[in-house]
Amino acid sequence: MRCSGPSRRGRIMTVVALDIETTDLSPWDGRITTAAVACDEPIWGSREHAFDGEETSVLWQLQRFMEYVPRVHSTLVTWNGSEFDFPYIAVRTLLTHDYHHGPYITRRQDTGKYGKPRYNTEWRNIRDHDVAYDYQELAE
Repeated sequence: MRCSGPSRRGRIMTVVALDIETTDLSPWDGRITTAAVACDEPIWGSREHAFDGEETSVLWQLQRFMEYVPRVHSTLVTWNGSEFDFPYIAVRTLLTHDYHHGPYITRRQDTGKYGKPRYNTEWRNIRDHDVAYDYQELAE
């Protein structure tokens, strides 16, 4: 089971779109209420999944889903994930004491469109591509 599409170099590339919904813009004050993922081929019998409920359950389901995404030639696609989604998930994962399964983030030198630091992300050796910056001019 994999979600895949052609890459620029002719290899099969797995692309997973990810978005989260939260109760607050600060990961220190809020909680993750929903995580949604989508890809072009089914994983667990579907191309789209929404994980909601208690935050620990949402994080566990999202981490479990990530275990099924191939580690080679894969990309996580987000809108503003480098400034919001992945730092939020990383903090909430640490605060729920699940240190081993969340994303690994490293701070970049630039700031995002909302003035917060941006982060490079790897989750199971899969990198994030924040498309908000590819389409920033069109979105404003």
